[in-house]
Amino acid sequence: MTDDTSGSGTERTPGDESVSDLDERVLALADDELLMGHHHSEWICVAPLLEEDLAFCSIGQDELGHAHALYRWLAGGEESGIDRWALRRPSAGYRSAWLTERPTPEWSEALVRHWLYDTAEGIRWTAFLEAPDDELRGIAALALREEAYHRRHGDVLVERLLTGTDESRGHIAAALETLSPLAAGLFEGDDDGYRTFVAQCDALLNRYDVTVVWPVAPPTGQGRAGVRSEHFAALHQRLNTVLDLDPEAAW
Repeated sequence: MTDDTSGSGTERTPGDESVSDLDERVLALADDELLMGHHHSEWICVAPLLEEDLAFCSIGQDELGHAHALYRWLAGGEESGIDRWALRRPSAGYRSAWLTERPTPEWSEALVRHWLYDTAEGIRWTAFLEAPDDELRGIAALALREEAYHRRHGDVLVERLLTGTDESRGHIAAALETLSPLAAGLFEGDDDGYRTFVAQCDALLNRYDVTVVWPVAPPTGQGRAGVRSEHFAALHQRLNTVLDLDPEAAW
């Protein structure tokens, strides 16, 4: 590993063993943002309310924009390198958390993942405000302004459903039980961030007498280590569908 002073003027190559710890953290967030943006887009025209069609589309667009900015930073500012980073790496080269690789065909799980992920995002982006690179700090500051709206959207919906009917509360509780262990993987290698994340989630859930049994610590040897979940291969294939039609085309 090199030191944490890599800047956007230095082009990296996917799989380059010389990337810094900072590059690895940027890559993990970029990969998560890419996959979450894709998942949100899958709810266009099929969400239970038109308002949520529009909201998930808008949030997904923001997440893809964040991924684009981070991949561009990793590519040394070269637009031509973005697709190589985002789409053309081997699976072991990705650093996405397993939570972001998992399909969520049920609306309740899609919503709870959105809430868990965006709660975590605030913590993760805030850490980059102290990055030793002006451009990266600027990307983080812009993302945090947009993430405030994402977080508010998730908070409002989770609260509304927890205080709605027994059925709606049950769906949210079941989704939390399923997804909270995977959410811990967002902080693989970051125990302090994970503790902050759990405290922020519990601050909302405890107001509605909801208890989540969180893992004691984030997992190890998962997405950040280059180990993909069972869902990744099919997801990666879908992401590359258009590019695979003609890999040499300039889109």
